[in-house]
Amino acid sequence: MDMNESDSIIAARYDGSSRRMPDRVTIEVFIVADSVHQRHFASRELLLNYLCVLLNAVNLRFRSMTTPKVTLMLTGFEQSWTETYWRGQGKYMHDTSTLQAFKEYAGGKRRSFHSPDVIFLLTGRDVYSQSNGHQTTGLAYVGGLCNAFLVGLGEDDAGYYSGVHTVAHEMGHLLGATHDGDGPERNIPNHPSARDCSFYHGYLMSYVNKGPQRHLFSWCSLRQMRFIIRQRGPSCWKVLSSRKCANANYPGMMIEAKKFCKRIYPNHRNVTAKMIYPKGNECKMRCQYPEVSSYQSGGYVYHYTTLHYTDTDALDFSRCGQGKVCIQGYCVYPPRQEK
Repeated sequence: MDMNESDSIIAARYDGSSRRMPDRVTIEVFIVADSVHQRHFASRELLLNYLCVLLNAVNLRFRSMTTPKVTLMLTGFEQSWTETYWRGQGKYMHDTSTLQAFKEYAGGKRRSFHSPDVIFLLTGRDVYSQSNGHQTTGLAYVGGLCNAFLVGLGEDDAGYYSGVHTVAHEMGHLLGATHDGDGPERNIPNHPSARDCSFYHGYLMSYVNKGPQRHLFSWCSLRQMRFIIRQRGPSCWKVLSSRKCANANYPGMMIEAKKFCKRIYPNHRNVTAKMIYPKGNECKMRCQYPEVSSYQSGGYVYHYTTLHYTDTDALDFSRCGQGKVCIQGYCVYPPRQEK
């Protein structure tokens, strides 16, 4: 989801820089893990490794971004216990009120966080919309990159990387992308429209899942993000902190397929997983379990087995064939790692 503020506040965010952009821009990301999320991890090192893997997967979604190429870089993280920004009850988090409070929290901590470009709240709670009570998974300010509105939030089932899509979507908002099909963000002067890209084509900045394009930004989103990155100028492009992540691991390398499927069917035995190929080299994970039933007829008892299953997006770098892995919904040979 996206969020904006008053015209007078947001219109002041832009420096109008016309300087030539570098070929590559690094977005410095600081993550705050709330108490529910971080309690899954026995040490800071384990949490750090998890965040690195999650951001590696998010970065796959930004590979299509050119002029400039964009890389999200984790520069730090906080294990949050006091949670003065949290608005909600029990296992729930109100999206709008929490984001507003988190903006103030992040503003007060920005210097101690070493002035990142984006500050993201990763929560283990269920996020829902305060206005209509509907469950959502995240919220962020459109175009919040490198200014006072640099915050977003999203839910993630710790240990399972379920938040990859949400984090990528909300990062898209922070870098300037609206939802596909929307007009320009009214608070951003000269902001490009996304009306030429249908919401129902199912790219990353929509809520429609029509296949692998769900893991890709539409050309409208790329144009909008390019616009905001250019507007931010050299002060935003400059890298102020060092990289915290050294690993090149991805979610599918870290979780066995069966464990991944047990999250979907936690109350059933004999859960199994297999890769399926809906069309061509497209790949998805099928999670399934058998249910044995019986009935009587003519004095005999007959037994039969029903296979229940759910098809879901496979984690990036899950194995899908001889020497191949599933990346953004396609079964491909692993790409060569950049140095």
